[in-house]
Amino acid sequence: MSYRAAVIGLGKLGSCLAASLANGGITVGGVDIVDGRVSKINDGVAPFPEPDLQAYIDDSGDRLSATTKHRQAVANSDVTFVMVNTLYEGADGYALRHVNEVAESIGEALATIDDYHLIVLRSTVMPGSTGGEFRSTIEEVSGKRAGEDFGLCYCPEFTAVGEVIEKMEHPDFFLIGEHDERAGECLSEIYRSWVDDPSPVIRTDLVSAEVAKLAINSYVSMKISFANTLAQICDGMGGDVDEVTDVLAEDFRISGNYLTAGTRYGGPCFPQDNGSFGDLAVRAGTRAPLARAADEVNERHSDWIADVIRSVTPPGGTVAILGMTYKPGVAMVTGSEGMALARRLDAEFGLICYDPMGIDEARQNLAADVNYCDSLEKALDAVDTAVVTVQWDEFEDPDPFRRRNVSLVDPWRIFDRDEFEDPVEHVSVGQGDPR
Repeated sequence: MSYRAAVIGLGKLGSCLAASLANGGITVGGVDIVDGRVSKINDGVAPFPEPDLQAYIDDSGDRLSATTKHRQAVANSDVTFVMVNTLYEGADGYALRHVNEVAESIGEALATIDDYHLIVLRSTVMPGSTGGEFRSTIEEVSGKRAGEDFGLCYCPEFTAVGEVIEKMEHPDFFLIGEHDERAGECLSEIYRSWVDDPSPVIRTDLVSAEVAKLAINSYVSMKISFANTLAQICDGMGGDVDEVTDVLAEDFRISGNYLTAGTRYGGPCFPQDNGSFGDLAVRAGTRAPLARAADEVNERHSDWIADVIRSVTPPGGTVAILGMTYKPGVAMVTGSEGMALARRLDAEFGLICYDPMGIDEARQNLAADVNYCDSLEKALDAVDTAVVTVQWDEFEDPDPFRRRNVSLVDPWRIFDRDEFEDPVEHVSVGQGDPR
């Protein structure tokens, strides 16, 4: 069967989904209320920088188009994917304002068509939302019923900025939360027709899939905080955190993934999903103290790295923060270690920030007295201390650091302990001096 799809929401994830579906042979009508995104898609231009996105748009030809008209796109498709932004609002979890607005438009379109239509919610939501408000809004507006007149699934994304398309097409598993068997089978068939060498498909009920989405990211957040706690312990006791985590990874009960000590977790997913998991537990009549502890450890880890910097920097000295994004390969600085350190140290030291991609966004969010450089070499001129917060490739070259009278704080242990000679003081975080 040749499918036609509507993708509502052409943000960083939705534009990648639309292009990926079209690249896989599906005719796609993208929808967004932002005219600029629609125009770019129709002009054959990627609305966001993301690996493979422009190439996919180029290869999609007339299979990919975009509009601002929701009802038109839904009515002309067999399946509608909803990927609009759901803002995290603290104890209230993820807000459904935009999702419910889309649900109304979908309902209006469904009222005009007779054929079976599959609706797939891909936005991150609190458990109970897909089969609750989202479903009931569509049913009320359309006059139709899920499971009879239309199909309904929740299919969360397990992807990350910088590798969206690869992880979207080939996740560890393709999770489908289904309202009914027909809907789940239909989405499974679409996935297998869209992607070459598809991943295993796991089908559950709606709520189980919603819980699983939050639980996975919460659990990963806990692992990161645990590894960072081990780094602090090893610093204090004289151990080597990498040797400790290597031992842990050999235990069949413990995966080594996300068990490398380094800097805090940040970005658009882990902090919000972990917080939502704690909020979810309260809604369910219980508590999630491990999730709350992971967030607390995350904040304290930045305090601890700041203290390491203070210990090797003269009062009123200058610190270079190398890396402002939350991970390499992206321009986003949300929740990053570089931003956290800048805010902790700005009142005490002169700060110079450098990042290959994230300087513009950092500049918009930090105090006016923070300085910025456009190269690593310039950032290292006349500073007392440099801290490498992101594993960018250019930071892995030791040569720019050599022959400089600088203390190099290395939370990721990018360099071997004996990599440098005087006058460089290499502070390898998580590798304390043996007692």
